[in-house]
Amino acid sequence: MSVILNRYQGAVRVQFSGGGEGPREGVLLLQSLKAYHDYERQAQQVFRRTGADYLVWSLHEPLVLEPPPGLLHDLRRRGSSDQIYAADLAYLQGVRLHWAQPLLLYAGRWDGLVVRGVLEGVSFVSDPLSLPGALASAPAV
Repeated sequence: MSVILNRYQGAVRVQFSGGGEGPREGVLLLQSLKAYHDYERQAQQVFRRTGADYLVWSLHEPLVLEPPPGLLHDLRRRGSSDQIYAADLAYLQGVRLHWAQPLLLYAGRWDGLVVRGVLEGVSFVSDPLSLPGALASAPAV
């Protein structure tokens, strides 16, 4: 799930695959919800006009590798329309940020928005971004 942190930012849980003892879950911070709405809108327009099944954008967003359990709990159970608790936002103050390369946003005709990336040789994928007016709920054309 993804949540809204404030009027401009959001967060989404990511799950790592493989890589041995490293982190299994983390949190990707979405620095501009407006940008993700713009990606979503652009994808809908392309899908209406063409036969494309997906679009891909390169991103530069920070990851929190060892988020507090309370924040992960909220990300697992809360919807995008919920405002994240002030305590959760406080969890993110002063945490070490990591930068994945590559970090890609996939917009699928049927799957919505998902972020995939690699950090220190380990792949990860986000939960689907559940922004208001989600791409996945848009009718396929």
